[in-house]
Amino acid sequence: MKTIINGLFLNGNFGGIHHTTAQLFNAMHVLSAEVDLLVPQNEVWQGEQYRKIRPALPGRMGRILCENTHLSSIVNKGGYQVYHSMNYVLPLRSQKFRSVLTAHDTISLDLPRCCKNTSVLYHGLLMKRSVKQASKVIAVSQKVKEDIIRHFNTPEDKVEVSYHGIDPIFRQAPARKRLAQVRQQYDLPLPFLLFVGTNEPKKNQNRLLDAFLAVKKRRRLPHSLVI
Repeated sequence: MKTIINGLFLNGNFGGIHHTTAQLFNAMHVLSAEVDLLVPQNEVWQGEQYRKIRPALPGRMGRILCENTHLSSIVNKGGYQVYHSMNYVLPLRSQKFRSVLTAHDTISLDLPRCCKNTSVLYHGLLMKRSVKQASKVIAVSQKVKEDIIRHFNTPEDKVEVSYHGIDPIFRQAPARKRLAQVRQQYDLPLPFLLFVGTNEPKKNQNRLLDAFLAVKKRRRLPHSLVI
């Protein structure tokens, strides 16, 4: 089944959705050569499986405009049977082809103060229409599925829960020498607890700090917190 995954947002620094999209494509491409990834023209992606496009306008707004107005024609002209959006929103006229929409959360709708104003506006305007037009919606947890159904009155059988996978790199035990090099490079204390995630309000780092300090004081925890 010829499928294309939208990865036009795969530029600059990678966050969670970026890694998830790239790893999903890599896993799917192992199973089928009929899976393509749509990527920005200016990024270094080599191979026939990457479809490149340069939005008419630069920056995020240019990418959003391209996603909503131009991608439908790419899907139709390319003979793709399925379009997969990993970033909440489907193109306009997406009802003309089968589509899968992945939703990672509904934070921009539930806690708009914790998100960028542009994300709140974008998702507020287009997410409802996208969920309605999607052939299938993937939620990354049962809670996200419940939130989608609550916000958009979506039929329960339309939303499938598919948890994030684990990169094989995390199943490898690193060499002691490499561990020592990383500790020295980042001047890491021992022992420590590690937080990984983007630095934005919705990650709730203030609560993390409060909890860490409370446990450290109450339990005399010897660890430091590394962010």
